Amino acid sequence: MSNTKHVSDDVKRGFTEIIVVRHGETAANSMGVLQGQLDSKLSAEGVEQAEMLATRIAGEHFDAVYSSDLSRTIATAGIITGGRLEISHAPELREWHLGELENISYEEARKRFPDVMEDFKNDAGDIIIPAGESKQDFYKRIAAFLDRLAERHPGQRLLLITHGGVLQAMLKHVLGNGNNWSFLPRSSNTGYNKFVFREGVWQLCCWNDTSHIKGSTAEL
Repeated sequence: MSNTKHVSDDVKRGFTEIIVVRHGETAANSMGVLQGQLDSKLSAEGVEQAEMLATRIAGEHFDAVYSSDLSRTIATAGIITGGRLEISHAPELREWHLGELENISYEEARKRFPDVMEDFKNDAGDIIIPAGESKQDFYKRIAAFLDRLAERHPGQRLLLITHGGVLQAMLKHVLGNGNNWSFLPRSSNTGYNKFVFREGVWQLCCWNDTSHIKGSTAEL
């Protein structure tokens, strides 16, 4: 990570710029298994994705780095920062706690919990997860943490390493929770996303950029 500080116009004006990336691929990702807060590790493909992202952001400056405290995000964070930046492990950035849906395939989940999976598909206003975290509680956790970071780091540029569900929650918070989409836009493994907090208002500047991955086809 470069020590040469190139400051964007937004940061110069005292706004907060946040780059958020999803962890690299895990074996569960490739097999279509729901992870939630299951503490899975990166696959060989996931390590390679993180290494390509590290090359991409090698010249970028960050004032602070935050990672979910699960293994797949910690490993991704270590690879992309090259051990040159201190990483704060934040449980607030953990994936949605999916309770009884964790560690089963999407196919099995659709058979055992058809109503819940239909709610996922249609972006229902609230989703109650058996033995897990409700959608509203999850979204409130992510929105509150994102807002706290903006208040804590005015005029700074941050790097966050987190999960796909968390990125969807952030997108909803930034664009407004009144938006409902079937098949909510996803961020691919190591997808690069950018939010800016300007004078009390969030703005989406970049979503799911995977140009660093050779031969990538972004999941939109």
